Amino acid sequence: MKPFAKLCALALLTLTAACGVQPTGGAVPAGPAPTLPTPGAESGTLILYFVLDGHPAAVVRSVGGPVSVNTALSILLRGPDPDDRIRGYSTELPPPGPGLIGSDPSSDRMVISVPFAVTTLSSTAVNQLVCTAAIAAKQARPPSYYGTDVTVIGPDGQIASRGCLS
Repeated sequence: MKPFAKLCALALLTLTAACGVQPTGGAVPAGPAPTLPTPGAESGTLILYFVLDGHPAAVVRSVGGPVSVNTALSILLRGPDPDDRIRGYSTELPPPGPGLIGSDPSSDRMVISVPFAVTTLSSTAVNQLVCTAAIAAKQARPPSYYGTDVTVIGPDGQIASRGCLS
């Protein structure tokens, strides 16, 4: 093929390559992206993880006082309130029953204790505990809890340290 013919073929190909594509007029404004507030220990609000459509989902809750891991876990184990249930939230955690809920702040890793069996919990239930505890720990801001992985201990054993996988 002669150079002039090649140039003409290339020009024709370039001109027809976008045939039928219409301009969109730019981005369509849709408002700001959804975000969760960043509550702090002093704000009296915390983030709990319940289940929505089979996955852990954050719910913001006002507690009217300082945030702690123990407070967050105690409220989480009560389950979703009636308004949350109407919006479709549930829990895969068992009722707490008798026993203490706690966290160990003296450790170089976060350890939480719950009064029910943990080795048979679903992955979603474990994430409810781990995500709620990790976020509450970061809100309370003890230096050893930055980048928190959580170990969950129950009367039947423990679940190895892991981060929030929501």
